[in-house]
This record gives sequence, C-alpha cells and structure tokens, in this order.
Amino acid sequence: KAIGELALEIFNASAEFQKATGTSAEFANSIMKNYEETRQFGGTMQEVSATAQGLQTSFTDFTMASEASRDSLVKTGTALGKLGVSAQDFAQGIQIATKALGQNEIQAATTQRELAALAMDIGVAPSKMAADFAAAGPQIAKLGRNGVQAFKDLSVTAKIAGIEVGRLLAITEKFDTFEGAANQAGKLNAALGGNFVNAMELMTATNPAERFGMIRDSVL
Repeated sequence: KAIGELALEIFNASAEFQKATGTSAEFANSIMKNYEETRQFGGTMQEVSATAQGLQTSFTDFTMASEASRDSLVKTGTALGKLGVSAQDFAQGIQIATKALGQNEIQAATTQRELAALAMDIGVAPSKMAADFAAAGPQIAKLGRNGVQAFKDLSVTAKIAGIEVGRLLAITEKFDTFEGAANQAGKLNAALGGNFVNAMELMTATNPAERFGMIRDSVL
C-alpha cells in the first residue's frame, strides 16, 4: 500500500510539474528521481517539485543545463529549503551567480550553501540571507567575480551595525559616481564639521562593506 501511494504521489507531482512549467514528461521524471536522495535528509516530493519549479521559472539556463547539474541544483535547493530558504530565492540566487558573477551551476549551488553556512555562523536566518542575496542582485552584479565575497562582507557588516543589507547598499551605492560621491561627502563633512570624508577614496573603494567602514571610521 505504501509503495502504491508513493508511486501515485510521484506520478501526480510529475504531472503537476509538467502542467506548471510546460516541460515534457521525460524532463519532469528526470527531476522527480531526485526524491530518492533528498528523502534521506527529510525532503518531500512536494519540496523537490517546488524547488524544480522555482529553478524552471527563475533560472533561465535550467533546461539547458546538463542532467547532473540540474540534479545537483534540485538537491541543494531542497536541502536549503529545510533551513527555510524559499525555492524562489534559491533560484534567483543561482540566476544572479551564473549570469552576473561568472559562476557555473555547480559553483552557484556551492555559493548558496556557503551563504547558508555564513548565516548560521553570524546568527542570521538562512532564509533572510538568501532573500537579501536575491534582492541585492543588481548591486552586487556590478562587482563581477568579487560580488559573492563583497556580499558576505556586507552581511557581516550589516549584522554588526544592526542595519539591513538593503539599507547599507542604498547608502554605499551613492558613491558609485563622482557626482554622487562628491555630494554625499560634502554633506557628511558639513555634518561632521571638518574634512573627514574623502570622496575620491570612497568612489575608488567598490566593495560596499569597505565603503561603509570608511564612512564609519570618519564619523568615529
């Protein structure tokens, strides 16, 4: 009876996946087979299907990736889902890493695991870390291959400073251009009562965490 119910569950999940994504039965079944491995750490058929759907809709190269790469992504996304990371944020993170940060699918999956590990190390929910990474895509894309490390540094800075990652990015990205850097530095120097902030140094420092550190040091 249990085997029959599981077979029906797999069939229904495969059919639902095809309906939601428009993929073939062969493609859907290749995704569903990952359930055998993900169930070892508590993954359910619904979670595997949700992860695959998120990747199908948000990661544009998913259908063109090799079967091994797809399997790795689905298993990683399902595992991170057990930590609260949404399938959508995971898929968006993979899209950012592969399209803007110069990573392949396996490297992108590793990045997502590293972010989850960092989140737990500094006392932040992995779900929030993944959501912040997905939301920060346009800003960290400007840093290319240095984007992942810059985001990690920024997340640690945000935790220490007690400021949201998005807010920190909004502060530091004002120094991307000479005009913006000069304007913001002028305001800060006027508020501090001296020439403490150097616009050129802030504009040259592309890492958001480094920029914020320079502003903080000037205030101190």
